[in-house]
Amino acid sequence: MADVLTITDPSAFRQFAQKNLLEPFKPANWEKVPDAAKGPQALWVAQRLNLANISYRKDKIPAADSCDRRQ
Repeated sequence: MADVLTITDPSAFRQFAQKNLLEPFKPANWEKVPDAAKGPQALWVAQRLNLANISYRKDKIPAADSCDRRQ
């Protein structure tokens, strides 16, 4: 039995959880990890977060056509 499992397949993870094959694990500094990046039962924690940015020139794209929702 492994001590730590690294997995990127959500369906496989779901199956492991449903079969009670996972144990809670809280690494060092658990409390500093944002809630959105960890499971409430400590069954998982994100290894990385992918962020996306869309940039555009306001002088070329009319505000009505932009993706900026802060208007």
